[in-house]
Amino acid sequence: MPVPQNAKKEVVLDDKVVIYDVSALLPGHGTKTYKTRATDSISYIIVHKSGADGASGYKGAQGCANYVVNHRNWAGMPYTFWLSQNPDMDEHDRLVIYRCQPDDIVSWHTGNGMNGVGTAVGVQGDYDGDWDGLIGKTPSDAQWTMIEALVPWLAQTHQIDLAGASDADEYYLTGHWEHGKSVCPGDALRGWVMKTRGQEPQNVEPSTSQEVLPLTFNTRDRQKALKLLGFYAGNVDGIWGPISRAALEELQKKFNLKVDGWFGKHSAKAMLHALRDKGLADKDAFALH
Repeated sequence: MPVPQNAKKEVVLDDKVVIYDVSALLPGHGTKTYKTRATDSISYIIVHKSGADGASGYKGAQGCANYVVNHRNWAGMPYTFWLSQNPDMDEHDRLVIYRCQPDDIVSWHTGNGMNGVGTAVGVQGDYDGDWDGLIGKTPSDAQWTMIEALVPWLAQTHQIDLAGASDADEYYLTGHWEHGKSVCPGDALRGWVMKTRGQEPQNVEPSTSQEVLPLTFNTRDRQKALKLLGFYAGNVDGIWGPISRAALEELQKKFNLKVDGWFGKHSAKAMLHALRDKGLADKDAFALH
């Protein structure tokens, strides 16, 4: 879909990504309105998943706004920015991020009193995880490109230190899981947030049984297994991004599975069988590598 006719180009982030403002075009409540704030009160970047896939590009943003207005009785779109799974492209073939709320609007998107001080990055999709090690569906390559362009720009615009105040262990790039919703924005984005602010992504231990159970692989284990099996040449860093997903797709091809980059039960079982063939399905043996 082309960029809506009345969308306003806000800023070109780089040669791949651009922001268009559609805040005046999206549906809103007939009587309710959000509160306003001074724009210099923004001191946090809060990353979300939308919780549903929906339509591509601007139509997806419209669908999200329609849902919260008509089904949740909210004043309007909860997210300041919308990053579609399949984004619209502008005339220069740049990925389009849509601004859905002005900076002075206090939209409802999180808890713990953070709405007034946070700018909300909405990543379209229902991505897996409450940090239980079961990463399956993750953001698209386009979404990774957009978020990696948007977040540094937001940090510069609002003078936010992405590394946070290390002496106080306080971070200003955050995810919804830190403000009351453990499953948002999903494990892959959670790992990205933590890595971007300089933390080591958390890990979940595999099964307490002697054999590693495939559906309890955490991200590092999965990358480690794919590396041992010859499918993955990247770093074992706990971030399930495009390179990791491509490696999983190679495993799926080899074992004649549906090639979708989704770490479901069939891929998990194939991985475990391949590890067994190499004598690496034992928890202690696996941990040595």
